[in-house]
Amino acid sequence: MGDERISTKQAAKTLGVTVRQVYRLIDDGQLTAYKFGRVIRLRRQDVDEHRPREG
Repeated sequence: MGDERISTKQAAKTLGVTVRQVYRLIDDGQLTAYKFGRVIRLRRQDVDEHRPREG
């Protein structure tokens, strides 16, 4: 499960932001993305760690 890859759209939904904001996080180096041809994927674990804590 730690190596599960998700799309930028799924990452945006998980983080509660727009896809454009996900691309900004990638560009700023806050999230690591992997490009497979024209497809960009992120590790679910990285996205989950970036998600704000509730409470």
